[in-house]
Amino acid sequence: RGKLLADGSVPQLLADHGGPSVVEVIRTGMTGTQRIESTDPVRTLATVAASDGGSSRVVSARIHGPTLESVFLHLTGRSLRD
Repeated sequence: RGKLLADGSVPQLLADHGGPSVVEVIRTGMTGTQRIESTDPVRTLATVAASDGGSSRVVSARIHGPTLESVFLHLTGRSLRD
């Protein structure tokens, strides 16, 4: 709509407006994926892995960082197709 909402490098826009990263974990004996929002996903993943025990162990993990699409959604409140 012709308004400049933010300016900066891609890393700066992601840091300022992208929101938290998401850590997705799949454990043994669990159906579905555990999703954890985090501002420090590596530490979160290390904590989750260290808490393994008993019959529930991490078998897969992924970290999803913020994207330019999440920056756009945060700044405009609209999806790219709206």
